[in-house]
Amino acid sequence: MRICSLICSLTHNQVTSIEMARIKIRKNYPSMEDPIIKAYFCVDCGKCVEVCPFDVIWLNKKEGKVFKCDLCNGDPECVKWCPHEALEFEK
Repeated sequence: MRICSLICSLTHNQVTSIEMARIKIRKNYPSMEDPIIKAYFCVDCGKCVEVCPFDVIWLNKKEGKVFKCDLCNGDPECVKWCPHEALEFEK
């Protein structure tokens, strides 16, 4: 079902599309101390896609832009809407 992915794309792009979501589903995901990426510095060069150790940044070829999770500015919609409580977010 991937409700979290659909909510993510709806929140950021006003469409329900797994391909437009800024998150990827993984069974086990390592934590990050400061996962919020400052998108206003992004120039869509794609270098971050190559070096990201968590595989959470990717180039959306349709949009020609780099997509990355911004944790919805500290209140992630995917966590709120996950029907299985499989996602957690600690502030």
